[in-house]
Amino acid sequence: MVLEGPTLVADALGRGIPLEALFIEEGIDAPANAPEATFRVRAGVFAGALDVATAPAMAAIVARAALPGPAPGDGPILVLAGVADPGNAGTLIRSAEAAGFTSVRFLAGSVDPFSPKCVRASAGSVLGIHIDVDREVGKLLDGLTSLGYRLIGAGAQRGTPYDRCDLTGRLALVVGSESHGVPDGVAAALDGWVSIPMQGTTESLNAAVAGSVLAFEVARQRREGRPG
Repeated sequence: MVLEGPTLVADALGRGIPLEALFIEEGIDAPANAPEATFRVRAGVFAGALDVATAPAMAAIVARAALPGPAPGDGPILVLAGVADPGNAGTLIRSAEAAGFTSVRFLAGSVDPFSPKCVRASAGSVLGIHIDVDREVGKLLDGLTSLGYRLIGAGAQRGTPYDRCDLTGRLALVVGSESHGVPDGVAAALDGWVSIPMQGTTESLNAAVAGSVLAFEVARQRREGRPG
């Protein structure tokens, strides 16, 4: 996967993730711990090669095999079912890492978590949490259930309000797309639903916002051992 810009490159190096190759524009200083495979490129080369409005001064290639594997223990897992917007998916990865989730699973219909836009939206968190792309929906859900995980879906108009819903223990929080919610095939396998109480006439929240709110509620309940 490609890391665009000095911030993501520095994040990878700071996390101890090896770079397969590093490309730096002429006139820009290389990081102190740059890899041996560091190459200089002419100014303006990145503008035609990378999908960003303002071309970064450097870019790197990272092997997916170098990214974190599954974390041990029974920490919460975030499952994205049909989250196709890379900005939403990247934000959810970022929130999952910050809230102490051990893994983010991408089901069929979701965006590629290693696409440049998703990587940028994650602000480097794609480098710090286990990411799994599993298109075999039934296999993944059955596997989580067999490990004792409860599958709780984020519902806009249904479910127990998050301050009354038990989100402790082995939990897989399932977030669907902003327009269609959790797909029917996934919804049928859920153990329950959790919702976010809202005021006014707002019917739903952005998928990234809703998933982030619920992720931190999961973190709070794990600290305190109880809902509410």
